[in-house]
Amino acid sequence: MAWDGCRDYSSALSLPRTVDLWKSIGIDKVKSYTNDLNLNALEVLREAWGNNGGGRTLAPIELHGPMTLVALPTTSSFSSTLPFNTTWTDADAKAIQDTLHHDYRIECPIKCIDGELYARISVHVYNEIEDYHVLASAVQKVMKREV
Repeated sequence: MAWDGCRDYSSALSLPRTVDLWKSIGIDKVKSYTNDLNLNALEVLREAWGNNGGGRTLAPIELHGPMTLVALPTTSSFSSTLPFNTTWTDADAKAIQDTLHHDYRIECPIKCIDGELYARISVHVYNEIEDYHVLASAVQKVMKREV
C-alpha cells in the first residue's frame, strides 16, 4: 500500500487525547469562561470604540456564541476629511486585517457588511481579556492611519 504523502492523520490520532482534555477541564467550565470572556471583550471594545461610531453588534449578545461581530470605529472624529457617510469595501476590510496581522501580530478577521467594517472576535480557553485591550488599541491606531 502506498502513502500519497498528502494526508495528515494527526488530528484523527489525537482525538482520544483531545476528548480526555475536554473532559478534564469540563465543558460547562469552558462554556462559562468563554461566555463571560465574550461579554467582557465586547464591553472593552464598546468602551474603546463606542465614541467613534463602533462597538455595535449585528445581533443581540444572547444570540452570540464564542464569536461576535463588532463594528469598528469609523466616524469623522478620526479625521476631519472622513465624511460620516463613508462606505467601506471588502478591500478596506482586507487592508485593515492585513495591517493588524503584519504590524501588530493580531489575527482577527475584519469583514465588510453593508458598507460597514466589523471585527469578528473569537474567544477560547487560551484567550484572556488583555487580548481584547490590545485589539482595541491596535484597531484605533490602524483606523487613524487608514482614513
